[in-house]
Amino acid sequence: MKGAQFRKNLLGVVTISLSFALGMTLYNAFLIADMEDLEKSEPVNAKRSAPPKPLPVKKPMKEFSGHGEAVSDKANDSQRQVQNKQMVESAPASQMLG
Repeated sequence: MKGAQFRKNLLGVVTISLSFALGMTLYNAFLIADMEDLEKSEPVNAKRSAPPKPLPVKKPMKEFSGHGEAVSDKANDSQRQVQNKQMVESAPASQMLG
C-alpha cells in the first residue's frame, strides 16, 4: 500500500511541476512574441509632422513716457521729482482744480 500511495503522490508532484514549467514556458514565449511585435511596429502616436511655426516676437516699445517733451525719460528720478514739484508750484490754482 505504501508503494501505490508513493507512486500516486510522485505522479501528482511531477504533473504539477510539468504543468508549472509548461505555463512558465508559454508565458515567456507570449511575452517575447509581444515584445517583437512592438519592436517591429511603430507607435501610433509617433506620426511625424512639421514642427509648429514659432510665435512672432513683439517688437519692444519705444522708450518714451507719452508726455512729449514735458517729461524727459532720460532724467533720473530725483530730477524728475524736482521738475514735477516746480511744475505744481508754478501752476495757477485754476489748473490744479482741473
